[in-house]
Amino acid sequence: LRKIQDHIEQFYGIKITHVTIYHWVKRFTKLMNAYVESLNPQVSGLWHVDEQAIKSKGQEAWCWNVIDSETRFLIANNITKGRSIPEARDIMKKAKEVRYKPNVVITDGLLSYEKAIRREFGRDKTTEHIRLESIRKKPNNNKVERFHGTFRERDKVIRGFKSIKTSQEWADGFK
Repeated sequence: LRKIQDHIEQFYGIKITHVTIYHWVKRFTKLMNAYVESLNPQVSGLWHVDEQAIKSKGQEAWCWNVIDSETRFLIANNITKGRSIPEARDIMKKAKEVRYKPNVVITDGLLSYEKAIRREFGRDKTTEHIRLESIRKKPNNNKVERFHGTFRERDKVIRGFKSIKTSQEWADGFK
């Protein structure tokens, strides 16, 4: 934000604070999210789901993401304090709002996914769940892991978020 502030001052001669720029980012992120949520994206039936640890108020929190394999569209994201079955169900519920049911869901070895997928997408076995035991085997979850790398770049710079709300605002900005 300070680099943007410096750039605007050097090239346009306008003095603004980094806080103003932060408020602009928040304001336009809300507008863009409203637009994205009005879209009906054509996503494939193959989803990559994963969670990553982040810092919020000095405590560990979890950033959950669902990404479409073909378009790499961020279908859903959520910030939670834990990673048990209810939190895994929350991210699946959000993803269902975009596309009713995937054909295949690829996850890591977290056991919460298995019950969450079964409860949210039914027991009729029309949604296949591939639970990866190793990151080196095929298929892999590299697409969502790559996204986590991008998210982590910002997380490292700011050394954690001040609240769950702030981290959710940042995660929503990726939509």
